[in-house]
Amino acid sequence: MNLRAAMFLAGLVVAGMLAWGAFALVPELSDLLPRTEDQDAVAAVAERTVIAIQTVAIPPRRDPDGSVPPGVIAAMRAEVRETAAELFAASYREAWIAKTDDIVDVETSGEFIFEGGAYDFTRWRIDIAGDRATVAVRCRIFLVMAQTFDTPRHRAENTVDYELALERADGTWLVTGLSLRFAPGGGP
Repeated sequence: MNLRAAMFLAGLVVAGMLAWGAFALVPELSDLLPRTEDQDAVAAVAERTVIAIQTVAIPPRRDPDGSVPPGVIAAMRAEVRETAAELFAASYREAWIAKTDDIVDVETSGEFIFEGGAYDFTRWRIDIAGDRATVAVRCRIFLVMAQTFDTPRHRAENTVDYELALERADGTWLVTGLSLRFAPGGGP
């Protein structure tokens, strides 16, 4: 291969890398398009649901020894039910409550999770057909935790793809099912 051909190929490689880098910086097209009123409503329920999944089972306070008082546990279970009534359709509500109650049991029995949340919601895909909707969204989730109550805390983060199914009942969008997976390159 002569020098001119090698320089041409190197130029193509560099141009391709620059183009790919610029492409990676462009946001997802669905994040740029305006939404309808229904899409906004569905997105709001999806976002509140994902945040609730990351926060509702975390004790808001612990005793000095790290235990969670029974009154706090009762308030957490009440919040689980209030959240379920606000966000989930009757067909999915009891299953979500049972699963979340199990998480409350784990988090209040010695696991030391102190905070959690979700943010940076991107890559929205919202499909609405009549009174049914599906949502796919990517977000960052986090948990602040420690191995024991009084050891240093650390923040674990990851990127997760959620898929939610919703239905409209009496004008309100409610979740009928959801799944999640770690985004490519993510995961524990």
